[in-house]
Formats: sequence, structure tokens, C-alpha cells
Amino acid sequence: MIFLVLINLISIFGYATFVLNPQLLAKFEWAPPIFAISFPLFAQLQIFVGFVLMAVKCHKDIGKKWYFYLISSVIISFIMEYGGTTYGIPFGKYSYSSLLGWKIAGEVPYLIPLSWFFMALPSYLIAEQILGPKTWLFSKTLLGSFLLVAWDLSLDPAMSHLTSFWIWEEPASQFLKMPLKNLFGWVFTGLLILGVFELKGLKMPEAWKEN
Repeated sequence: MIFLVLINLISIFGYATFVLNPQLLAKFEWAPPIFAISFPLFAQLQIFVGFVLMAVKCHKDIGKKWYFYLISSVIISFIMEYGGTTYGIPFGKYSYSSLLGWKIAGEVPYLIPLSWFFMALPSYLIAEQILGPKTWLFSKTLLGSFLLVAWDLSLDPAMSHLTSFWIWEEPASQFLKMPLKNLFGWVFTGLLILGVFELKGLKMPEAWKEN
């Protein structure tokens, strides 16, 4: 966890200095080659290290069942992301740059389905804690999906407008800096992933409640 915090702090520092002030790259001769490597590297490390931490915790406290949650979310999110990058369904048409590394089927960076997992699972468990033990069917799925969308409201403008990790290929909303159909895509994908979680009986591990 300390390593992940350190990665985030370095990333914030790099963005606040060289991304917001690109003239500094010309001022310091050592900066351009380091920046060219570190800009994509730290973005990839944030996702990968976050996933590893989640995986270790899930394996310890959830047991072997966590593999089902991982595989189901990876398959669903990859299908949705591939549909978006190839056909514009359900998020709208977009394409990923090379900044997030190797792409599955030449379209979806391998880190993206992993990021769906480690954001979908906490969103579902947070919804469970908010709603309590007495809930109606799929209420946790619905609330968790909207928590995922809330995350995207900050993620997408930062990753596609302020930087270029992916590029929208259709008109974006002036307010959100993304096509409005992207929000529908997030809700739909969230409902599918979290719905599988709920049908499989995912519950907050007792060890996590104590923390």
C-alpha cells in the first residue's frame, strides 16, 4: 500500500510540474527522456499495483471464490470495451492510445479489465454497507453501478481530455468532456458485472468489516 501511495504522489508531482508546465521539459535536458518513460509507466503501475493489492486481499479473505468474481468481471468488461472501441457500443466510439501498454485483440489494454474488477468489487461492497442487510433483489447492484458512474465522472475527463490515454471519436458533451452515452455504457456494464456478483452471493468479508 505504501508503494501505491508513493506511485500516486510521484504521478501527481509529475502532472503538476511537467504536464501543466511543458516549457520545463525544454528547460531541463534530463527531463524529456525521463518524462517519456515515466508518464505511461506510472499510469500503468497505478492500475497494476492497485489490482495486485486487491487480489492479495481477496485471496486471503474471500478464498477461491474471488477467482469467479475476477474472471466474470474481466470477461464482461473486455466484451464491453471491445464493443466500444470497435463498434461504439455501448460507450460510444473511442480508441486507446499506447500509453496503457499491450492491448488485447489490438484494441483493449490488458490493464483495463483488471481496473474494472478492482473498482467494481469495492463499489458493490460499499453499496452493501450503505443499504444494510435488509435489501431487495439487485438493489446493491443498482447502487453499486451508480457508484461506478460517479467514479467515471472524474476519471474520464482526466484520462481523455486532460491527457490522452484514450481518444473519443465522436462529439463529447461540453460539460462532461465525454459523450453522454458513455454514462449509459458505464451503468449497463456495472449492472452486468455487479449483477453477477450479487447472483453469486458476494458478501463483505468479516475481516474487512473489522478494519
